[in-house]
Amino acid sequence: VKSLSECQQFVHLQREGHGELLFDFRKRQMRRLPSREDVDRAHPPRQSSLYGFGKSQGGEAPVKVERASFREERPDVLYKVGKRGQVKIRSTGIKAPKPK
Repeated sequence: VKSLSECQQFVHLQREGHGELLFDFRKRQMRRLPSREDVDRAHPPRQSSLYGFGKSQGGEAPVKVERASFREERPDVLYKVGKRGQVKIRSTGIKAPKPK
């Protein structure tokens, strides 16, 4: 008994172990949760398959990234024809589509 009400007709009960109970919907009954040791024994923790992904191993790069396009890239520096070797640098930014 946790306490009595002011009118002394009702009692407040302390529920013990209600945090360890769960309702099994398949069997339609209340069941006690297994302890953490029982769960670890039945299902031992495993290492993630992605553990260490992205770390370099040996001399090669950790993750190989393929190019977005396999088309041969054009040079960024151009020499204008007939302008005595004057240099033009191609802008590498994103071009907006032309309005129609």
